[in-house]
Amino acid sequence: FNKCGDSGDSAFLWVTVQSRPVPSINGNDTACRLNSAVYHTQPGMTNYAWAISPGGTITAGGTSSSDSTLVNWNILGNQWIEVNYTDSNGCSAVSPVQKNVWVKQEGPVITTSPLSKIICSDDSTRIILTSAPPANTFNWTATGSGPQITGYSNGTSNLINQKLNNSGLVAGTVTYTITASGNGCPGIPADYVVTVNPVFPVSNLISASQNPSCLGILVTFTATPVNGGNLPLYQWKVNGINVGGNSSMYTYSSVNGDVVICELTSNESCTTGNPASSNQVIMVINSNLPVIVVISASANPVCAGIPVTYTATPTNGGPLPTYQWKVNGVNAGTSNPIYTYTPASGDLVTCILTSSLPCTSNNPSSSNPLSIIINPPPVVTFTACFDTITTVNAKPFKLKGGIPLGGTYSGPGVNPASGIWNPASAGVGNKTITYSYTNAALCSANASRVFKVVAAPAFACGSLLTDVRDIETYQTVQIGAQCWFAESLKYGTEIPDNLVQRDNCIPEKYSRHASPVTRYDFYQWDELMQYDNTPALQGLCPPDWHIPTEAEWMQLFSVYNGPGFAGSQLLSTGFSGFNALVNGSRFQNVSWNFDNFAIHLWSSTSRGPVKAWAHAMNNMPDDHSVSTYPSSRANAFSVRCVKD
Repeated sequence: FNKCGDSGDSAFLWVTVQSRPVPSINGNDTACRLNSAVYHTQPGMTNYAWAISPGGTITAGGTSSSDSTLVNWNILGNQWIEVNYTDSNGCSAVSPVQKNVWVKQEGPVITTSPLSKIICSDDSTRIILTSAPPANTFNWTATGSGPQITGYSNGTSNLINQKLNNSGLVAGTVTYTITASGNGCPGIPADYVVTVNPVFPVSNLISASQNPSCLGILVTFTATPVNGGNLPLYQWKVNGINVGGNSSMYTYSSVNGDVVICELTSNESCTTGNPASSNQVIMVINSNLPVIVVISASANPVCAGIPVTYTATPTNGGPLPTYQWKVNGVNAGTSNPIYTYTPASGDLVTCILTSSLPCTSNNPSSSNPLSIIINPPPVVTFTACFDTITTVNAKPFKLKGGIPLGGTYSGPGVNPASGIWNPASAGVGNKTITYSYTNAALCSANASRVFKVVAAPAFACGSLLTDVRDIETYQTVQIGAQCWFAESLKYGTEIPDNLVQRDNCIPEKYSRHASPVTRYDFYQWDELMQYDNTPALQGLCPPDWHIPTEAEWMQLFSVYNGPGFAGSQLLSTGFSGFNALVNGSRFQNVSWNFDNFAIHLWSSTSRGPVKAWAHAMNNMPDDHSVSTYPSSRANAFSVRCVKD
């Protein structure tokens, strides 16, 4: 058997004796404090047993399976390390082998301070390394925080002078791990961190609140910085002269041609183009145009109740002016240069114009005040100076009775140009006829009356005629081709015979009362003719009858062999049925003449401006004639009507 023997042993058997191993430790006999040292022994053994003095710490290896160990020496002076193991024969050393290690002072300590700095991209790090005590050598290893940092490398100098670049938009870092060596010992590594900021371009853009602008208007300029930092500095300049305070805004009243810039100084750490001068703003200042508005009226003076159109004429009103009309200071029409309303007397109209042009003076502008003279309308009356009841077949006649004179008539059957009313054109029924008058001030008014047109009653000559106007009846007689009244006209209003019959729209007559039941009526020629010289007029005769002309009288006389013989036949004593009564006449409102002797009858044919043709018959036994003569229109004679 095998036996690990000692000197003096004896055995009864043959024994093969194996020698015990003699461990050894390889490694430096000296070490640096606070630095690690590696120690080795024979490899391939088992049950390694490492031990060190209290001045060191095994930081790696040193286990039963490890043939090496890493020791960190902490205490200066003599220290030891020992090892034992079991060889392949299962024999271990009688005692562990021990190695003495002298622990020296560690290397220099980095004294560079601070151990960090901030630089901009493309700047140099330029770090001068220092240590205590001074080192013989320096070693540094650089590591970057990201791929955007370039330009760093390792080195062995006491000067780190590298130009770094940061291509990113955020800060990156380069860490230099530095070791200083001296007395054969390296110092404690130190990290020097360099922060590399990206470089940002500084710019500044300014704008004006308005350009072009107007003379005297405050313009505000605003600076918009790029990469100006949190506390940028602003210096405004007008035409190269410093103005304003340290503000991103500057307000002043510009002059045409002013050149405005702003110089920006950024407080960012890494910039280019700093300070940055802005763009130029060249001011265009327009002169202020005076705003004027003048108003005019469509008519002045104007008639009461007539709308007036006011027109505003602007000067420098711009493409979209606004208008505010005022009547007696109170807002009226708006947003239109034309305003229409019906003014009252004393109303004062103005218009306020607000121009849409950018550069103006006197804006808004108030117009001239305009007062309209209100003329009163004329007082118009319409008195019926003709029949208010007539028949549809009555002769057309001229309307009258409108006051003031000079107006026009209108209505059914009326010819406005001539003032002639034709009942046949008007037709049967109640008809409204209007009289309108416009005075010199062009003010108009009107008055109206309703007239009644009735159908023509059935009539046969020789029968009794009823006048539709007053229901008076008349005997009629057919003589030849003519139909005549067989008695004198009785229509009208009796007035005293000493008064002149007047053109007052009242059909007037003089009357003589021969008995309580017998009355004779007389008419001055103009009253009878309704103050119209036209022959064959209806005059005061009933509708469909008229005052006979001279020709019609002569036609009557011819039935009885002419005027020389017709008198005896036409008198009440004759056989014609004409029944003329010798009831006399009124001489120019002075006296009654020829009573019971003669009768005078009017013709509708005038004889100059003051006379008209008349016919007389008397009851002298030897006078059978009818006299014909021009008589003064002022005389009052009897009247016979003849059928139309």
